[in-house]
Amino acid sequence: MLHEYKANHTKWKTIFAQKKKVLENILGDQIIMIEHIGSTNIPNLVAKNVIDIMVVVNDISIIKQYSESIQKSGYKAPREFFPLCIMFDKKTAEYDVHMHICDQHNNFYKQKLCFRDYMQKHYEIAAQYAQLKLKLVQEHSYQIKDKNGIRAYTYEKNDFIKSVLQQAEFNELMINFCMHKEEWEAYHHLKKELIFDRINVAYSEDHNVFADPANFHFVLYLGTHIIACAQIEISTHMPKTAILRAIAVAPNELRKGYATYFMHNLEKWSSMKGCSVMRLHTAPDAHEFYKKIGYDNAPFDEDKSINQDAIDMAKELSAQPNKNV
Repeated sequence: MLHEYKANHTKWKTIFAQKKKVLENILGDQIIMIEHIGSTNIPNLVAKNVIDIMVVVNDISIIKQYSESIQKSGYKAPREFFPLCIMFDKKTAEYDVHMHICDQHNNFYKQKLCFRDYMQKHYEIAAQYAQLKLKLVQEHSYQIKDKNGIRAYTYEKNDFIKSVLQQAEFNELMINFCMHKEEWEAYHHLKKELIFDRINVAYSEDHNVFADPANFHFVLYLGTHIIACAQIEISTHMPKTAILRAIAVAPNELRKGYATYFMHNLEKWSSMKGCSVMRLHTAPDAHEFYKKIGYDNAPFDEDKSINQDAIDMAKELSAQPNKNV
């Protein structure tokens, strides 16, 4: 499954350069950067025959205009990978290509570049990573997938990757879907303590909302630490409407611009889902915050909040990039 490829390092760089040129011809000035990430760009590291390409663009919402051209160059139809990040896959007889196209406002790409750059400079850490990867393959975790189709192999590398990012002093904001155990634990803790406990409403981690495909659950990272969570429902009874069901930011991280960053990314993601309006119920003490980021009072009586004092608000969503993030 994994093989030593140090003799082929030039080969991977050559193949990446070829793929990069094709993408530049398709996407043109939409591109901010194209980078070779993943294990095939870390010298002497065992790796699958997979080239990971990171493409950062001005505005992810316009990529659908280029999807057909990308697929004509050999890639499969895109799938959502991270919020504001989609993936195109391509298989050849010798190798696979995983192309991540990310919006500039979700710093997922910075995390990937930080990890790659640190590993390229610290060979002893790369050697430890190689040992971990071989161990996981031998334990067959590569074959085991969760309900989201994500391999156990991926999750079990998480602690190591987190430690490398901490050593590299990665400290960027990054939004993600709730995916693994650590993210769900942080999500439930923040939501229960900062929302439900404060209004004396019981919180259940087994609520049917977590199995409802219309509801999406997010966490916000600062570096490797989760500092906020959010829940968005894509309404099935109000056309083109996203509803912010919950958002909670750790108290020690308030008034630092993080909530604004989180909201801008959630709004843009909702817009990509085809929504033109975001609605929400806010506690009175957060009313001014939402006014500052463009929300107006807008009752929607058909949808009641669990907080009897909540104020209903709404905002028209723009498909344009967020200029002030």
